[in-house]
Amino acid sequence: PDQIRLYKEAQFTLMIAASEKEVRLAQEQNLATLLYNPKMAHQPFTDGALNEVSSMAKRYKNIVGFQVWDEPSPDRFPDIARWTRELHKVHPNHLAWINLHPVKIVEEELPGVTTYAPYLDDFIAQTGPDVLSYDNYGSLRESNDDIFFYKDFEESYVFYNMAFFRDRSLQHGIPFWGFAISSPHWTYFTPSEADLR
Repeated sequence: PDQIRLYKEAQFTLMIAASEKEVRLAQEQNLATLLYNPKMAHQPFTDGALNEVSSMAKRYKNIVGFQVWDEPSPDRFPDIARWTRELHKVHPNHLAWINLHPVKIVEEELPGVTTYAPYLDDFIAQTGPDVLSYDNYGSLRESNDDIFFYKDFEESYVFYNMAFFRDRSLQHGIPFWGFAISSPHWTYFTPSEADLR
């Protein structure tokens, strides 16, 4: 409860909620939520999972959308499209949120993908997203043999990624979200005030 209160006091208005308790606590703080449910997120469509998340969304008015997938490979786009269609049938005013890979991960680590444009264009064409969303943490990763990291913002294509999404956003009339790291977790270090700027 204290963490969610602090989140609200920091002027955030939207959070990802991974349980009914988190949704309820967020509602008490007048925070909107994107619902994460492991039976839905990163999974093929099932009626049972749809009914479960739909039931919760009907009980809590602060649920404004659903996390469908984080950093999908292109072979998951049909599953995402199905989830998006089925969620919108029941909740036409809720977001079906999918967060995409940054450009360097797509071009250097995803099998069968060599450039970012087809990845993003196929995603848009196949899934009809409500928002275009991605994360790219740039130079805010420490050197570690187990993770992909960059030595600076230029190498990480942070600004290229942002410009690319802006272009597709304007072209298709879809808003875009970009994520930057703001708190320490996993192997990431704590960003400074200058990093956050």
